[in-house]
Amino acid sequence: MAGNHYEQTLYQAKLSEIAHRYDDMADELAVVAELARKNKTALTEDQLHLFIRAYDAQIETRRTSLQELRPIRQKLLDQKSDLASVAAEKIGVIEKELRGVCDKTLKALETMPSPETSIEAKVLFLTWQADCWRCKAELATNADDTEAADNARKSYDNAMREADSLSVTDSARLRAALGYSVFLHDIVGDTEAASRAAKNAFDEATSEMDHLDEDQYKQSTRVMQLLRDNLTAWTAPGQGGL
Repeated sequence: MAGNHYEQTLYQAKLSEIAHRYDDMADELAVVAELARKNKTALTEDQLHLFIRAYDAQIETRRTSLQELRPIRQKLLDQKSDLASVAAEKIGVIEKELRGVCDKTLKALETMPSPETSIEAKVLFLTWQADCWRCKAELATNADDTEAADNARKSYDNAMREADSLSVTDSARLRAALGYSVFLHDIVGDTEAASRAAKNAFDEATSEMDHLDEDQYKQSTRVMQLLRDNLTAWTAPGQGGL
């Protein structure tokens, strides 16, 4: 019966993804994680990707909302408008939701057994964990609250160390480099170091792309495009990059 419940809940999560119901999907996968813990079974790489897509969708939707609303609040503040407090209240609601998503994700990560099926799966797991801590660090309101940033750095360090044994074109390795470079830029505030990390990963992968099959090429180039977009932004005049 337990195995049947596991498979049914996993299938529900897949249906939720098809329906774009990512909050439902994340809740269902949290149940899957708890069942996996009880059964002492690690997630497969495909299941891990399912988890990442669910929580990434939840996080990115709210991040996009904040990116849209924060400039509006600032403009209202500059205009000394009473509506600034309305915008601030809406932003506070979204920030609270985002913290909740991060906390739920990190709890699920603590619950589920670390994947040992492949180095790629382990790197994805550690990078996902680091990305969640980075998200929490972005929302930190107290300058002295460094726990999230410290945990993000530790998780990225672990992910990058594991990724050293992977090909420079491996999408899991590239994703770890992408997350780490964003951490250096957004949390540490070191644009030069962020640009260097992104450029090294991009250049190393570029030199080996001819050896990839079609699927690997698509996966790797998707992450490389994000690295290049960030490099373009960070190295623009006045940004302090390379």
